[in-house]
Amino acid sequence: DNNRMVKIRLRDIQVVEVDEKYCFIITGQRRHIINMRLKDLLEKLPREDFIQVHRSFVVRKSAIEEVNIGEHTLRVTEKTIPIGKTYKEHLLATLNYLA
Repeated sequence: DNNRMVKIRLRDIQVVEVDEKYCFIITGQRRHIINMRLKDLLEKLPREDFIQVHRSFVVRKSAIEEVNIGEHTLRVTEKTIPIGKTYKEHLLATLNYLA
């Protein structure tokens, strides 16, 4: 973050977003850039807490506020995120386990 390393608590991560070659970690109102491929970051995040919903988005399961099946989107902290066709079935199967 501006040439500084900033500690980010795992529990604060709401969304991980990929934009071209950059990976962003979104915590509340902050957006931090991380120099790591999404595949590598996914291996570090606990699977029971996070789910990939699009090739460019990973979300914290407990942060999902709404799923719009008709529009193939979901809402996390007032941010609308697309649901990819590849990830839709797994997401819907996982919804039963959300608390």
